Amino acid sequence: PGYVKSYPIGVRENGGQYTHGAVWYCMSCFELGQNKRAFELLNMLNPAYKDERFGREPYFMTADIYTNPHCYGRGGWSMYTGAAAWYWKCIFEGLFGAEINGNKITFNPRLPAEFDGAKMKIKIGGGEVNATFRYKGKGNTGTPVGVRLDGAEVKELEVDY
Repeated sequence: PGYVKSYPIGVRENGGQYTHGAVWYCMSCFELGQNKRAFELLNMLNPAYKDERFGREPYFMTADIYTNPHCYGRGGWSMYTGAAAWYWKCIFEGLFGAEINGNKITFNPRLPAEFDGAKMKIKIGGGEVNATFRYKGKGNTGTPVGVRLDGAEVKELEVDY
């Protein structure tokens, strides 16, 4: 299978968590409407929730997590991976349902019912947008609204670059 065979069992692509693939799977869950599963995966991948075996700072997204018994749970390639960018993209586009087309940002949030809303700050085109996501009605039931700006619900923002 190429260079992969040179890694010990449970290290890098030869077992354990390969973060790029895990994030892509999470993105697929959002696309398929499996929002609860996708949110569970986001939390599992979040480096802030890893324990001391992880061996990395909680703000580093690693390329992989080993299952080799000699280094079980340790994160590898933490400052070399593009998985953090994919993770951010998964949150932005999957969880918040944000999509940028030309000078417009649209939102179709997929927040799990466990969320009591969420806030996002978007810096774009030299400006800044503060968005708040909440559920319609009382409690965390129904469909999450897009974004509230200046007290009004919006599904789309025009950005002047």
